[in-house]
Amino acid sequence: MAKKKTDYTPILLGAGAVGLLAWAFKDEIKKLFKPEDTTTDDTQTDENVVIEQIVTPAGVTPVATTVTNKLSPLGTPKDKLNMDVYLKKGDRGQEVAKMQQILNRISKITGSIKIAEDGIFGDGTQSRLQKMFGDISKINLYKMYIALWAIYAADKGKQLKKWFNTYQTFLISAELRNAARSAYFKNNAII
Repeated sequence: MAKKKTDYTPILLGAGAVGLLAWAFKDEIKKLFKPEDTTTDDTQTDENVVIEQIVTPAGVTPVATTVTNKLSPLGTPKDKLNMDVYLKKGDRGQEVAKMQQILNRISKITGSIKIAEDGIFGDGTQSRLQKMFGDISKINLYKMYIALWAIYAADKGKQLKKWFNTYQTFLISAELRNAARSAYFKNNAII
């Protein structure tokens, strides 16, 4: 009996087709076997989107809020805020909104115009801070609270124009700073 010849044509065509597909999708295949990159991308923006649950009359609604790294989304309680992070133009978050609230408390004392408390560090916030401090490259919530207490104390002492001297004293004296804080909050709602 004669041995039957095996036809390898379908196998060769199939292998060729697989090779052609592998070549066509080589980049996608490489991605499947490439380890995940866990390094930080230097081109990454310093803003993140945080999803907050906002209670409305229609129910609870998820809302996307953009915040700057190290800053908190709007609505974060005061005791959870980052008091030491330096704030700059373009920042977004609850720390900026709190700083704007403090600036408006200062406006109430000094009789100046209020600014929007929207949590976005824009031109109005920058202008107000520059009028107060000049150099605002190292401004944070901690220093803003001290400025509020210093302005309040200077106003009570009828020396509002010398508030910056009081501010500098409060920066180095915890005892005087705490006394000024107590005096302010005794007569004003806690913010």
